[in-house]
This record gives sequence, structure tokens and C-alpha cells, in this order.
Amino acid sequence: MAEFLVVYKPKDAHPESGADKFRYKKGDVVGIYEDGTLTESVHSDSIFIIIKSPNLAVSGVQKYIEGRFEGPVDGDGFASVSERRKFNIDFGQVPQKIITKLNKTQEAEITSITIRQYIKDKKTGNYET
Repeated sequence: MAEFLVVYKPKDAHPESGADKFRYKKGDVVGIYEDGTLTESVHSDSIFIIIKSPNLAVSGVQKYIEGRFEGPVDGDGFASVSERRKFNIDFGQVPQKIITKLNKTQEAEITSITIRQYIKDKKTGNYET
């Protein structure tokens, strides 16, 4: 089972700070862990939720925590961060029954086949189905 730590209630960045592209957005997967790694409950005032997906290997979903780097490469071989994450979970696609559970318990279990239907490439808008 893979456990996704996901931003659900992000804090807003100051619009003039220029730091917005470095901040996590709602639906961004902060980390993906093996079953049982996230042993503490997420509190109701936390910005995070936990989504557990049975029969999903962590090694097969690591791309969901990659950032998007674009633009010229500097002298050290690094490109600029254009987005904190390439993919996110589109909560607009998640059924209301699951949203209600997330709002109540900050945790839900979604099958490995189903969760891919909600994961979207932020740049192309394509889902992982």
C-alpha cells in the first residue's frame, strides 16, 4: 500500500512575493510512503490529508512528487523551478463521498486504479487513467 501525504488546505502566498511557484498548492503530493510509515493522525487544523492506496507500490508512483524545472540551466547545471510539483490530485474530480470523509477524518482509502483517475499533469491537464 502506498500512503500519499497531500496538501488539502494550503496557506496563501502573498501575491507580490514571487514565491508562489515555490509553494505547494491544493492537491500537491508532498510525499509518498510505504504502508504504516505515517503513523500519526493528521489533525483537523492541518493543511495535509492522507490518502491510502492498497496494492500500489511506492516505487511506481514516485513521479508524482517530482517538480517541474524549465528554462535555462545555470552554471551549476540547475534549471529554474516552474512548479513545485508536475502532478496533483484534482479534488474537483473526487466523488463527494470521499471529500466528505476527508473533511471529517483527514484520511481516506482509494484503490490504485481509481486514484489515477484523479491525478492530473498540471501542464497538459491530462489525467493518469
